Amino acid sequence: MIIGIVIGFGLYWLFTHKVYDEAFYFQDGYEGCAYVVYNIEGTPQLEIEDDTIQYHFDEDGLVLTSSPEDFGWEGRETSGSHETKYFYVNENGEKIKEIPESEIGFVSLGSYSQDGRVQITRLSIPVGNKAKACDEKYEELEEKLDEKLKNS
Repeated sequence: MIIGIVIGFGLYWLFTHKVYDEAFYFQDGYEGCAYVVYNIEGTPQLEIEDDTIQYHFDEDGLVLTSSPEDFGWEGRETSGSHETKYFYVNENGEKIKEIPESEIGFVSLGSYSQDGRVQITRLSIPVGNKAKACDEKYEELEEKLDEKLKNS
């Protein structure tokens, strides 16, 4: 009886706490601060493929998405471990090389509002220089963001 309850609870937990891995795809040779900017109206949602959230960065190191920052992670606190991988891709989007963790700096999720601008929620990823700090480069991000939104 107790074993049945434990198995039932375990199955319930598995089905209600989906764990998604993450895959980040950068243009071949990209180095610098890369950003995922969430909640941008009129941009595509993030996609999940093979239980992995897909982040495809453009040549400027940006992913603009209408998805919220907790996309796929609604139960993040109780979701358990997951795998995160980083790749370089060619001009056709095909993986050509996995980027070692030693080339990825501190990844941070945060929000800010400056000069009356609408709050920006972003994930910052330093690529190619582990010591680089990207979580306070607001002007750089705003310039990239303004340029992308103006051209879309």
